Amino acid sequence: MAAVTHCTPKPILQPPQTTPSPFADFPLAELENPALSDLYYVLCNELNQEEVLLNLTTARANGVHLGFACWMNFDILAEQNTPYALLCDANDNMIALLNVIKSCVLASDAPGEFMEKFWKNLSSNQELDFQSLLGIDRHYDKASFALLMEQKGWLSTPEKFHAIKTMYAEERILHHHLNIVDVNAFAELKAWAQRHDLVFYTIYTSNIANWLHHSRGQVEVMLSNIETLLNPNTSVVSAQKSDPLSQEAPKQELTVGSHPKLKYTTTSKASTRHPGGSVRGNLFG
Repeated sequence: MAAVTHCTPKPILQPPQTTPSPFADFPLAELENPALSDLYYVLCNELNQEEVLLNLTTARANGVHLGFACWMNFDILAEQNTPYALLCDANDNMIALLNVIKSCVLASDAPGEFMEKFWKNLSSNQELDFQSLLGIDRHYDKASFALLMEQKGWLSTPEKFHAIKTMYAEERILHHHLNIVDVNAFAELKAWAQRHDLVFYTIYTSNIANWLHHSRGQVEVMLSNIETLLNPNTSVVSAQKSDPLSQEAPKQELTVGSHPKLKYTTTSKASTRHPGGSVRGNLFG
């Protein structure tokens, strides 16, 4: 099987560390370089993204972003200038994909260079069956991908790209395996933040609730876990469909101090998604 080829980072001069990083004693066990053997959603198809980003406020100096899934997290970080970020998922493939993004960011000096390296990295990996995952109604090629990235988001300007690159260079972004219904892990997260006087300023749960709707118990555990990390100023971004079984794109909603209310409770149909992780689907889902 073909292994993922990570981009070789260029040397970066990092500012001297005046205080130890709060990630130095992060409580959850880290995965040892998981292999990227399958592709999951990379870009974000959720509606209302621009409105949500416009309504975010600048993060506090002790703010942490906690995000699941992939691309939307970078848009949030570029807009909000968050000091620290935890990018998490229950699926090891998503962690592997985030690692590829990190290596390509550090090896690039501009958004266009990143796009070139990122596209080449994924498309050249024979194990990923890259072309079959470009979507049924949106057949992105390299030029289409670049055009889309130039229009909005963290790759739309050099300043936004360098905000992400600086965070990676200063080791202020951590990728970690985390199941959103793991009660013990969230208790450890809360204790870690309290030790370092950090607050979770933004939390992005994507549309995980859609994939937990078959089990009301899991949805309640997810909401309880998120609640343990909230303070009155925490912005929570979640996405939902009006009907979890419909083919419509989920719509994002932003609330402060609480998780957005769910539009449904439970159904008998089982989900194909791993709780707290990413559903398998087209690359640009």
